[in-house]
Amino acid sequence: MIIRAALVLLCCLLISIPVAQADSIKERYAKLPPPSLTTQKSTLYLEKCIGIGISEWMTPIVVRGEHEVLIAGYPNLPANAVYMLVKIQDTGSSRTIAINAHKGWDDKTVALIRSCMER
Repeated sequence: MIIRAALVLLCCLLISIPVAQADSIKERYAKLPPPSLTTQKSTLYLEKCIGIGISEWMTPIVVRGEHEVLIAGYPNLPANAVYMLVKIQDTGSSRTIAINAHKGWDDKTVALIRSCMER
């Protein structure tokens, strides 16, 4: 009986704990800073290299648009919990890259992109 009461109390406490609101792709896109990296690598090459790299940490999603590609990374929790967003803008002669990520992922994401640019 005491164990059952303790479990009910624990469940009630867990339900009442506030959960941090995660950003969606749309919200991260709205917060993208100006591009911080530029490369001559092709958009397709960058999409593949960055997407495979992100897949080591979380699930990547690619959204293609007119002269730009968005690569979002989210954990296997709620589908809208986007932890990082990479925007590759094709300017014709080069590609510019902007990044918006949770603080813990900023350095990892930049290091990944730089490694793709150096290959």
